[in-house]
Amino acid sequence: MLAYHHKGQTTSNRSDCQRERKLSERDVQVLTRIVSKKHNTTAGQLTAELNAHLDSPISTQTVCRELHRDYIRGRAAIAKPLVTRANAKRRFQWCHQGKSLAVDYVKHVLFSDEATFTVFPTSGRVTVWRSPTEVYHPDCCV
Repeated sequence: MLAYHHKGQTTSNRSDCQRERKLSERDVQVLTRIVSKKHNTTAGQLTAELNAHLDSPISTQTVCRELHRDYIRGRAAIAKPLVTRANAKRRFQWCHQGKSLAVDYVKHVLFSDEATFTVFPTSGRVTVWRSPTEVYHPDCCV
């Protein structure tokens, strides 16, 4: 208040007045490396694995906060069909062979819409830790 009355300053010139972070930059790198290897682990499991590397244990909330600071958040996994290189090659060969088939052959083929049925439904959606650039990463898809 005095600075405003005397000099007209509206903000303080104090720098680095934030609370000291619990994890060092190296610890954050270890955490992001753990997440990049295991995208579908829980925050509790990440905390337990990180605490094995640390001298003083940290909480699950601290782990989530550090991940959020690096733009890594828990998101629903994208439902995407797995198309491996071998499967894509077979699909391409089948399409290439289909060009040369006679019209009579195509008349006897039954085309239908695809539908999925689950015999044993899951407990809900699958959640993974990922950054915005890892949306279609194979480990982040169902």
